[in-house]
Amino acid sequence: ELKTIKPDVIIHQSKIVSVLPNVFENLKIEKRKDNFYISNAWFYEESCSAGGLTEYFMPNGKTELLVQGQGVASLGTTDIYAEWLGIPSSGSDMGINDSHTFSSKFSISPEIERWGTNLFIYKKLKKHFWFSILIPFENISTNANLKEYDITGARPEGLAPSNDILFYEEPLNVSQALSHPLMKYGRIDNKKHQKAGLSDINLRLGVSKKFQNRILFDFYTQGVIPTADKPNAEYLFEPILGNGHHFGIGCGFKFSANKDNLTFLSSFDYLYLFEGTEKRSFDLNNRPWSRYMAATLNLPRSRPERLINYLTQDLIIRPRSNFNALFAFDYGIDKFHFEIGTNIQCKSSEKVLLKDGWNESVAITYYQDENADSLFTGPTWNSSYSSASIDKPMITDVGADSYYTTISVNDLNLDSARSLNSLSVNPYFNMGYDGKFLNSVFNLSSGFFYKMNSNNKSLGNFGFWLNCTISL
Repeated sequence: ELKTIKPDVIIHQSKIVSVLPNVFENLKIEKRKDNFYISNAWFYEESCSAGGLTEYFMPNGKTELLVQGQGVASLGTTDIYAEWLGIPSSGSDMGINDSHTFSSKFSISPEIERWGTNLFIYKKLKKHFWFSILIPFENISTNANLKEYDITGARPEGLAPSNDILFYEEPLNVSQALSHPLMKYGRIDNKKHQKAGLSDINLRLGVSKKFQNRILFDFYTQGVIPTADKPNAEYLFEPILGNGHHFGIGCGFKFSANKDNLTFLSSFDYLYLFEGTEKRSFDLNNRPWSRYMAATLNLPRSRPERLINYLTQDLIIRPRSNFNALFAFDYGIDKFHFEIGTNIQCKSSEKVLLKDGWNESVAITYYQDENADSLFTGPTWNSSYSSASIDKPMITDVGADSYYTTISVNDLNLDSARSLNSLSVNPYFNMGYDGKFLNSVFNLSSGFFYKMNSNNKSLGNFGFWLNCTISL
């Protein structure tokens, strides 16, 4: 008898990539001319290491940011000036006589929860060839868990400003500023966001070779068909089904060798994802989180809004290569099987390109000292703002520089929108039972895994699954 190698069950997530381990149920198959298998796996997993991942989303590798107005006696190094976020101070308006005393700290702790089912169909063809299709259905929930604390100097909610100088949205704190509806993209909040549907469908065509009735090789080619919607970048940590709507091709092989009751299992899988268009947000060069600064468009300058509304574009994304490897041992006692192993995943860095041209009239907001209600409408924009950043105060002295510039395409840091290379190790344990029902062989198995990462670019996860396979 041969141990039949089952396909790997992979769950992908753009930016956050999670892998359910390859589960080899080791179903004992009766020798027959044709084989047809149907398998269904129910799974659940959730994240467990948001602290490290926070550094991936926050500027300068921090896990907590300090937001202060320009009139605050510094409580520490300012990470974000409140004026950039349009947060009113404790006074009645944001004029030059106001104190700008708002201050708070905030952090994010990203979480992800995923559950669903994977339907797998396998058909053995003539001359050792076989075909399989994996159809996954997923429900994904994400939560950035924005937490704000140590708030001082906030304008009371019932006190209306005498004029709407910076932003007509008038957020009273960081939580309101980073999730306001007038910010079209990149919002951050502490609410759960959910998406459900078909993920990427995986098709494989392979050939099996057996030796001495105890060694089995499987070689295959594969293709990935995206079925889910593209990401829309409305939230910083949005739920994404599949690989972000990218087609893919690849190949791989599996190896199984058994002696008595012990079986060694291994597989190597390569998948290349082709380029596609995704909407993503990015920053300016050497200015982390500059996407949340204030900006205006066209001449005469319009009322300011978030720069992220312009720094979110349709980008050409090339995910490129994904590698998966598995090594495991299975021990069988009568009809029971106990399997322990590890899944290793390596993902290459993405390539990111701007799909369309850049609007050269976009500029970082500049205000006059003496007439804070209006924007300066000169023919060009203030050149001192070519180096403006969210951790520096707004320049309000209009006489400091008589030359003006806008944001050029060379100022755009597209790399801030890409997913970097990552490596994860996923040890797992699986237990199964083989049986017969109405002359059909079936297998029931269940297991759990824990995902560990070599860096803070993806979440550590743990999860479990229940699988049922039947041979018809």
